[in-house]
Amino acid sequence: MARSLKKLIAAVFCLVLLFELSSCSANTKSAEQTGFSMGSLVGIKLYGKDASALENANLLAEVVKTDERISKNYEGSDIYRVNASGERGETVSKETYDELKSVASVYSASHERAAVLSGALTELWGFDTDDFRLPSEDEILSAKEKCGDDKLIFGDGNTVYILDGAKLNLGSAGKGIALDEAINRINEINSQGGKITGAVISVGGSVATYGLPQKSKTWSVGIRDPYKSENDYFAVLSLTDAFISTSGDYEKRFTAEDGKTYFHILDLTTGYPVQTELTSVTVKAPTGLLSDALSTLCFILGKEESLPILEKYNADAVFVYKDKTVFATDGIKPYVKITNSDYSLV
Repeated sequence: MARSLKKLIAAVFCLVLLFELSSCSANTKSAEQTGFSMGSLVGIKLYGKDASALENANLLAEVVKTDERISKNYEGSDIYRVNASGERGETVSKETYDELKSVASVYSASHERAAVLSGALTELWGFDTDDFRLPSEDEILSAKEKCGDDKLIFGDGNTVYILDGAKLNLGSAGKGIALDEAINRINEINSQGGKITGAVISVGGSVATYGLPQKSKTWSVGIRDPYKSENDYFAVLSLTDAFISTSGDYEKRFTAEDGKTYFHILDLTTGYPVQTELTSVTVKAPTGLLSDALSTLCFILGKEESLPILEKYNADAVFVYKDKTVFATDGIKPYVKITNSDYSLV
């Protein structure tokens, strides 16, 4: 079982991160970690001159630690404790406090269609536990009343309060946050002489690239084909030192008793999955948190409303439509290569 899981992780990792292994110099060492966290496959590859620093980095532990800090399902996590305390308030770590404020700020541009206080609806649909179900209209109406960041209060001393039975859910930015923590760990190691020269880290649909295995090369990151398996991609991004996240309608989806297919990106104003002509959005941003939160927001809002928001955060995006046309913003378009002729870059 463990061996099969490791093979699956390696296959997905090699798809998302198309390594130029032949570009590594003879003196460059490498180390790899694979695992499962945040409900997703995790792949990590490091390059550098110091083999012991690579082996001891253990960035997978950083991802797991982040999950245990911000997952609403981990008893004792910051998010779990705030949800349990509600209006009484709960003191959280400075990291979680700042992350909640940052994601809430991003979603303030959503016209109440997205929020960190979305847990009542995501829980109702079973998207938090992969126990999917189609709720009744009455259940959705009741859960909608418990969503929205107008019920979120940031107090002194990293204290967070939530009103009216609302529930926090940082899932839409969690993988990006984990990437930020992993890159912070690399910087810490290098500040102590660790000499990690390159890294690629994949947590589900979010990827971070750091440095290079060799200065003359860029990382090649595949964008998954929404209509095929996780091992297939339709385009490649050539990037350095970047955070990239993809949100799409192909993850956490199910067909209900009514014969319709539903997926996990919810519009909080309707209580149902977003109605859109998009099938995925990939965002490159200065931080993992921003790339992850913005990919969700852009999927919800669509291209036209997203463009000024992307500009505000110095981010770029690739919008993929159901008819397989692709739009890329100016800052990323030169680095997009379509590899599947069924798709067209417009």
